[in-house]
Amino acid sequence: MTPRPMATPIPPPLGYKPSYVGGPRLEVEKPDLDLGTLVYEQHVVATWTVRNVGDATLTMRPPAIAKTLEGC
Repeated sequence: MTPRPMATPIPPPLGYKPSYVGGPRLEVEKPDLDLGTLVYEQHVVATWTVRNVGDATLTMRPPAIAKTLEGC
């Protein structure tokens, strides 16, 4: 699998006031995810909205692929 290119940082809008001072801070729209009961090896896709609420640039890297084990 070829990694996706990193996104270009978007500058904050004029007059932006960070809710956290002291570096980058990731805020996740819905931090909890309950997929219920799934069949082993069933393909699942989940999407989150994240944003930087800090006062410094937040650098994100491509996510690692999660692997499940039968019985977990």
